[in-house]
Amino acid sequence: MRECGDCTKCCEGWLNDKINDIDIYPGKPCPLLQIGKGCTDYENRPKNPCQTFECQWKLDPSIPEDLKPSISGSILTEKEIDGSHYVMLHRAPDTSPEVLTWLFFYALRNQKNIAWFTNKSMHWLGDSKFTQTMNNTFRQ
Repeated sequence: MRECGDCTKCCEGWLNDKINDIDIYPGKPCPLLQIGKGCTDYENRPKNPCQTFECQWKLDPSIPEDLKPSISGSILTEKEIDGSHYVMLHRAPDTSPEVLTWLFFYALRNQKNIAWFTNKSMHWLGDSKFTQTMNNTFRQ
């Protein structure tokens, strides 16, 4: 399995989560993070999400090296909604259009459901069950 190395993008406020009852979300990084150095309390970091989180780049060796979050400006995560699994693209404001293009081809080649945000709107592509679930959940 790949290693995070110097990548701290999951802590930099690209994902929605809680760290020690403090919300982190796009624009609000983890309060324990020192950008460029990592967690200031690594030994005592919470089990969830800090010790258990793994992005898809770490888990799936078919994802190219240049899609590592610290290089691409994107985090890919595996998610589930009503029994449908999908890959979610979390993008920083400076993510290149090539990352989204790669995601489309990845989804088609691997028959994966995908979702992503652009212009503050959520979009998705996938099988009929996933599409119906997403339509019912996000288009109401």
